[in-house]
Amino acid sequence: MVYRNLILISFFLFFFFENHVLAQINIDSLKQTKIYKSGFQKRNMDSLYIGSYSRKISAGPIYNHKTYRFIIADRWGIGNPIEFQPNVNDRLGVRVQYQRFIINLHFPLPSNNYIFGNTKSTFLGISFQLPFKNWQHDFYYQNHRGFYIANADDIIPSYIAGKPFPKRGDLRTMEFGWTSMMVFSNQFSMKAAINQSEKQLRSKGSFVLGSSVLFHGFSADSAIIPKERAKFFQDIDALAKGRFLTFTIGPGYAYTYVFQDFFVTGMILINGGFQFQGYRNDGFFGKTKFGFRLNSSLNYRIAGGFNLEKFYGGLVYDFQNQHIKIEDSKITTRLEGVNLNCGFRF
Repeated sequence: MVYRNLILISFFLFFFFENHVLAQINIDSLKQTKIYKSGFQKRNMDSLYIGSYSRKISAGPIYNHKTYRFIIADRWGIGNPIEFQPNVNDRLGVRVQYQRFIINLHFPLPSNNYIFGNTKSTFLGISFQLPFKNWQHDFYYQNHRGFYIANADDIIPSYIAGKPFPKRGDLRTMEFGWTSMMVFSNQFSMKAAINQSEKQLRSKGSFVLGSSVLFHGFSADSAIIPKERAKFFQDIDALAKGRFLTFTIGPGYAYTYVFQDFFVTGMILINGGFQFQGYRNDGFFGKTKFGFRLNSSLNYRIAGGFNLEKFYGGLVYDFQNQHIKIEDSKITTRLEGVNLNCGFRF
């Protein structure tokens, strides 16, 4: 209940502040700015650079190989970090798109439970493209229950290489959030670069503005820090539960190179913001501590593929990095890997 109230209060303050500030700005002056024209006026794309498709529905399979890491490290570099990973690196799913609305549903593929342990995992992604200029919105939800210590040979002296990794079946993580990217050029299509729902006809780049609202949570039945490493994490040696709400905004740049029906896109976003924290540092049933921190994140992507009237296909490498600072320690949630998709337009 405390976490829920914290989240509600945070959203209330955020939207109250936003509305209060906007009320002080002269609307006529605002409408003359490039940000307003890029984000809130009807899209006026350059047809020499961006093409649209007459077919409104598309669908196809997705293969996803991504590594999710939950890393705990000392902020000052004392001792080796502790790296937890779930036993779900490969997923198979489906992507369905109707006009600007896209949904991705992934299912984990079987893996070696004896070596890596058993993980229960769910991922759901929804994308929505507004009828304004290149404004991409993404909602996602993912959870994992059951992790193994991926760098056990570096931090646990008794571990023998080649044996099953030490496991934490009680460790659970959950993330959901909203991210958006606004492009300022009417000659560059983020829709073509990410979802291939449009076509980039000529090579072009653009500056972008990214923003996000993200919720991270984790919990375990006992302290997450292994006993063998407790002396290096005395500030959080009994950490067992945490909830974190993060708001970020920041600049970026994207560029697409086009050769006939093929394309390659590179994109980078560097965001900064603030984070509300609630965590228990003295066991699962201990007292909750609250905090406030400045926060940063990094996201870059490299994509390539082909884009035709009836068919499309692409390969995407994606890297996302989020930081959570607690006392003198730092938790990093890192998601990176490749995404292979193809489909038909109807």
